Amino acid sequence: LEFRRVLFRSEDALPAQRVFERLGGEGVELYVPSSFEQLSGMLRECALVVASRLHAGILGLAEGAPAVGFCPQPKLRRFFSTVGIEDYSFDLNAGARLLHRLDEAGCAAIFAEQRDRVMHAPIWADRKRVRLELGSLAGRTARCG
Repeated sequence: LEFRRVLFRSEDALPAQRVFERLGGEGVELYVPSSFEQLSGMLRECALVVASRLHAGILGLAEGAPAVGFCPQPKLRRFFSTVGIEDYSFDLNAGARLLHRLDEAGCAAIFAEQRDRVMHAPIWADRKRVRLELGSLAGRTARCG
């Protein structure tokens, strides 16, 4: 794998610098976006987002990039499970498995599989039921007033 960019929030500047130094070499860039628009634009250009935080995974997927979670915290793994892509979440001891998975599938194949799974995840049916129930409750409340 070739790393071209490392994205971090400004609050993560010190850890970002450490990661940047470890990746080193040509083609590695440390990028700290100054706005949400800059971050969104960068994510849209990514071939793959390796997320260590929940919102990085959510935003990466929302911007159309395939994403893998690489984090010790359960929050990111639970989100990936909720949207049907739990096998793309790795703990910090699984770096070799993560690299093998990426080498084996390739980013385009990962994107296609994730897109299909996310679109068919049960969460969307649950969300639709909740919206219908809330609409029904709002209608009943309006009649009572």
